Amino acid sequence: MHIVSKSLLSALVVVGMSQVPMMAAPAGSSSAPVGVILQASRASVGADPAATGASVFDGETLRTDEVGSLRVRFGMSQAYLLPKTQAEVHQSDGGFAANLAAGTVVLSTVDGESFQLMADGATVQPISSQATVAQVTLVSPTELLLVSRKGALRVSMDDETKTVPEGASYRMVIQPGPLSGPAAAPAAAPAAASSGQTPVPTGTNHFVFVLVGAAVVGSGVGMYYAFSSPTKP
Repeated sequence: MHIVSKSLLSALVVVGMSQVPMMAAPAGSSSAPVGVILQASRASVGADPAATGASVFDGETLRTDEVGSLRVRFGMSQAYLLPKTQAEVHQSDGGFAANLAAGTVVLSTVDGESFQLMADGATVQPISSQATVAQVTLVSPTELLLVSRKGALRVSMDDETKTVPEGASYRMVIQPGPLSGPAAAPAAAPAAASSGQTPVPTGTNHFVFVLVGAAVVGSGVGMYYAFSSPTKP
């Protein structure tokens, strides 16, 4: 009986230990982390404060406050969130993906890795597998600021694609496609305005590029020099 009790206790300990990694990962995420925090100041990951060395899991939301910043490594590539920024991150083939909901993010990849950033219905990604450093700012629901510090960027929305050359900065202004249904009727406009909601176009959206100048816009581009030598695991 004593031997049986010891065996049962050992089994319970093993089961309990095997459940610890699963409890450490947030609900709905994969068990393996997709990134690790390199620097954190007044930032959060999900509902928890961000801490240097902590893991980031697929589907988690990264946030910085008015004076916060957050730097995360994905493989050998990195993402740097400036103040008042929010982005949801995911694992992707050959790199990482992020949905930018607010603010500014600087993205850096090494040769052979890539990123895919979604913002305002547009997709921004490196045009090649070479090292790339880019800065994207979500100005409004119809405007993005795109800066390429190293490597060219491909920007696509619906069936339209444009390129941001290396060393250039562009404003991307989105022109919604035609509305259909009740939202297209003039009488519906006051109701939409009073509810605080913007009708979503059902036609194909278009966008135009306005050249800003050389890639020196925004303090985040200064992170290029830090990103040029990614921190190794």
